[in-house]
Order: sequence, then C-alpha cells, then structure tokens
Amino acid sequence: VIVLAVPMHRFRELPRDLFAGKILIDAMNYWEEIDGVDQELATAPAGTSAIVQERFRSARVVKSLNHITYYKFDEGRRPHGAPGRIAMAAAGDDRAAVAAVMQLIDRLGFDAVDAGPLEAGLTLEPDGPVFGVSYRADELSSLSRPPRRPLKPSLNLRDVSADEPCGLLVDGTLAARGMILLKMRKGWGRGDWIHLVIAMVVE
Repeated sequence: VIVLAVPMHRFRELPRDLFAGKILIDAMNYWEEIDGVDQELATAPAGTSAIVQERFRSARVVKSLNHITYYKFDEGRRPHGAPGRIAMAAAGDDRAAVAAVMQLIDRLGFDAVDAGPLEAGLTLEPDGPVFGVSYRADELSSLSRPPRRPLKPSLNLRDVSADEPCGLLVDGTLAARGMILLKMRKGWGRGDWIHLVIAMVVE
C-alpha cells in the first residue's frame, strides 16, 4: 500500500510502472497556486484521480486521505466505535483495494466510508461537497455515491509485515504530514504495525 502525497504537478515525474500491482492511495489535491495552471487537472471530468490512474495503469488507485484538514489527522482520531468519530471516504474501481484502504482508515482512527468508483473521488477534491469539512459516517455517506460492487477484501492489514511495507511518498514540503501519520502507529495494537516509508522526491 502506497500513499502518494506529492505536490500534484510532480506525479508525472514518477516512472509509470513504479507502483505496478500496488494499492496506490491518491492523497493529492490540485491547487493552482502551488501546481500552476494545468488544464488537464483543472478540467478533469472524472476527477484528478482518473488522470493518476491513467499515468499508473498497473496500480490499483484509490482516492482517499485528502479531504480533511491535516490537523484532523492528529486531533480527530478516535477509537473504533467512539462517539463523534470523524469519517473519511475512499473511492476506487478496484473494490478489494478500496476495502483495504478502508481498513487502513479505521486503523488510523476514522470511520471509513465507501464513496464508490474512482470518478466519485471528484466529490472529495477541493470545491467538492465534502472537502475540508468533518462529517460523521452517515453524513458523509449521504454525500457520496454508492459502491457499484460489494467489497471483497483481498488484503487484511493485520497481516501486513515488515516485508510488505506501507509507504508514504512525500515531497519535502509535505514531510510534516508524514510525521503525523508515523505518530499514529503508537495507538495501534500488536500485529497492526505498518511501516511507513518516507521517500523524498529530489528536485
């Protein structure tokens, strides 16, 4: 499982087969102020994650971890079943990949919501109906599209070992988010540890 969180104008610099066969969580957002004017990203009818999937065709892209503010990653975490737990959505065409990402979301301390196919990730992007707002699971579900097929998880995150690391690929400007996610490991039980590998993207 790889979390891709580079500034969005940088993802095209990565080799197309870099994430072959991997579950790739697209946590990127397009910001014109940071990424410059990019007509392909700005006008993507099926959302920017569809463009990411087109770039990395052999990866199993899931849009997630991008629609709540960074401080909520630290302050908003709650144990499973706790009242007032914030929800986070995941959208993707590979239903098993979505199921695995939803398990990860729960481990991170948030209620997971299946937003449906990858194009539904458009609702999670800036200017989308859920971006930047904290919702409960029932509220978030009502704002997202239903899944097309039932989930059939092929990956149990409890079984992830040091030989199958979960990677967080970040640029130096986003290293703080990586540290926040690394801190989250402390609350997980034995057997739930996921090694987050931070790979710096060199100019």
